[in-house]
Amino acid sequence: MKKLFTSAVLFLLFTSIIFGKNNDYKGFIITKNNDTIRGFIDYKNWDINPKGIKFKKNANDKATYYPAGSIAQFNTEGEIYVSAIVKIEQSPYKINELTLSPELVFKTDTVFLRAVIISDKGLYYLKDKMGKESYYIKQGNDYVWLIYSKYLRKNKQGKQQLAVNNKYIGQLILYFKDCKNLNQTLSNTTYTLSSLTKAFERYNNCTNSKVIYQPKKEKVKLNFSVLAGVSFTKLKFKGDNNAEKYFTDVNYPMSTNFTGGVALEIVIPRNFGRWSLNNELLYSSYSTSGSYKEVTHEDRYIITDVKFAFTYLKLNNMLRYSFPIRNAVLFADLGFSNGFMLSNTNRKIKTNVLFDQVDVTESAAIDDLRKHEQSLFIGIGIKYKKFSGEVRYETGNGFTSYNYIWSSTNRYFVLLSYIF
Repeated sequence: MKKLFTSAVLFLLFTSIIFGKNNDYKGFIITKNNDTIRGFIDYKNWDINPKGIKFKKNANDKATYYPAGSIAQFNTEGEIYVSAIVKIEQSPYKINELTLSPELVFKTDTVFLRAVIISDKGLYYLKDKMGKESYYIKQGNDYVWLIYSKYLRKNKQGKQQLAVNNKYIGQLILYFKDCKNLNQTLSNTTYTLSSLTKAFERYNNCTNSKVIYQPKKEKVKLNFSVLAGVSFTKLKFKGDNNAEKYFTDVNYPMSTNFTGGVALEIVIPRNFGRWSLNNELLYSSYSTSGSYKEVTHEDRYIITDVKFAFTYLKLNNMLRYSFPIRNAVLFADLGFSNGFMLSNTNRKIKTNVLFDQVDVTESAAIDDLRKHEQSLFIGIGIKYKKFSGEVRYETGNGFTSYNYIWSSTNRYFVLLSYIF
């Protein structure tokens, strides 16, 4: 599986180099002397704020790299980034990394801040390489961090609990002091892009301030689709010395079956929508059988015939990365699946032959079936307009729950889908 995933990633990187879309977009930079120079910017619809940009006056020119601080501002594709020297808070923000220290740890850096609202009162956004989001307001020529941090503290019982430093609310109350009616709204404002933007919009309405710049709101895009295809399933068993030979020593043939279902793709904003979360509800089945002959003597032997057939309703959750190549889109999937057994055939027929006496018994092959199968999968595919095709590999933990024998399933899917 690791080799297959590596191959999928290398394939995407190779095609991105060969067929990659040119990211030169019309725009302009503003120098530190306040001169405006128009040209082309290597724009990447950044999720994480860029440390610098590549700019050229003419399409055929060689690009020049401008780090933050070397220019005052750049504009492209309806977005404005301003160069600023700011304090960046360095304490952990992920829940599993928080400490008992409430102290703020700063570093000073020169960055490009993305403008959220430019008006009498401006709001600016920064997302660093660690994924931490920070917001800034403009006071005079300075960009001031809206203070927000999380940490742990112990309660009276000595247990750790989450604590929040939300001084940004007090900062905004002072910042918007000429609109007293806004205080209640600000007390309920969360440290998120949408909530802070609404607070600034209400302030502008309250004071009739002219909005110089505000980009269109980015929305999460939803894609619904139906999919159908073929699955190829290989069932395998492993076990210790107590495991029955009719499991471990039989090569159960691959099963070819129809599969189909519905899917919902949630396209994450920024990065040109290349990252998305996919959720599928998929019908899947397989059927296979095997036979094992245990010979004691030419007139004394036992034949065990085993038949397995299962149907599952699978809930698949995956992360998808897409990359455009000309008129199509390549994509790779990585995810996990939870399969819930809908029906099963679990039969063992044992034929015991002793000279001319034949005794046939039928029973369950596995006494205790696991009704919930868990799997990991990867896939790679191509999308053209409303159609897409994908090849996927999946490995799961099968249906046995014994300590001495365990099963595994290896599936290959060939899927076609139509996006509404």
